[in-house]
Amino acid sequence: MEKYPALYLPQLQQVVSLARFGTEVCVIGRDPEASVPLLDFTCSRRQFSVVAAGGGFQIEPLSQSVPTLRNGEVLAAPAILEHNDQITCGSTIFVFLATEEGGEVRKDRPQAGEKGSPASGRGRRHRPPHYRLNF
Repeated sequence: MEKYPALYLPQLQQVVSLARFGTEVCVIGRDPEASVPLLDFTCSRRQFSVVAAGGGFQIEPLSQSVPTLRNGEVLAAPAILEHNDQITCGSTIFVFLATEEGGEVRKDRPQAGEKGSPASGRGRRHRPPHYRLNF
């Protein structure tokens, strides 16, 4: 089975293949019925969705209470994902990998907790989220 395109979780060093969903919508959030269920209590039950669209993949924010960030900016409307886009919801960070070639995560974007990242400077210790990925 194809592994890429995929969402990479740097905290867990785990890859979630989007190829296995085909043209179906992949919903990510705390809901146990989500396509990719998370046990991150800072995420919404239905945080965001990813679906194949026009030869690429489109991300759509679903939560109105917890913002979904794309490359550090609030995602207000559906958008086409590009290789190495960083998606943040609550304490969880995903990196969109379009292909295996050059599949390294770019280091030029600040990671959570680094200076310039959305999670830096909050004045509290970073507590890693709890995850549950069932596939």
